[in-house]
Amino acid sequence: MIDVTDIQSALDGYLTQHEDLFLVEVEVRGGNLISITVDSDHDSISLDTIMEISRYIEERFDRDVEDYELTVTSAGLTSPLRLPRQYRKYIGEPVIATLRKGGVEKGTLLAADEEGLEMEVIRMEKHEGDKRRKGYPTTLRLSYEEVKSVVYDLKM
Repeated sequence: MIDVTDIQSALDGYLTQHEDLFLVEVEVRGGNLISITVDSDHDSISLDTIMEISRYIEERFDRDVEDYELTVTSAGLTSPLRLPRQYRKYIGEPVIATLRKGGVEKGTLLAADEEGLEMEVIRMEKHEGDKRRKGYPTTLRLSYEEVKSVVYDLKM
């Protein structure tokens, strides 16, 4: 069976030449079903790039030695964010965070680092001088352990 680290090592050469691209995930399931997900810091990834990555891998792993099935995809708008590098791509954009403890937070992604993310959410509060509750922007800090998934909010 082909090893995930072998695929990752092979991709390092390609990704070094294409600095705006990065590896999101590599999976190898039973029967050598290889699934590779890549993303870009700036743009969406073209079909030509996906095909180029597929050919790059196929040149390095001989099917006659060990047969495999290869799928290369890009992380789409509806895909959950997995890496801090993906989060940084969406700074300033609307996101939806589903929390592990239950509940959902919707807001604008403000920042992301290796430990977690910051979002601006609207909280209904009544401040001094208010006649009734109003929506006030509040910064919410979440660690990656606290979130089940974070996706781009297509509806905002």
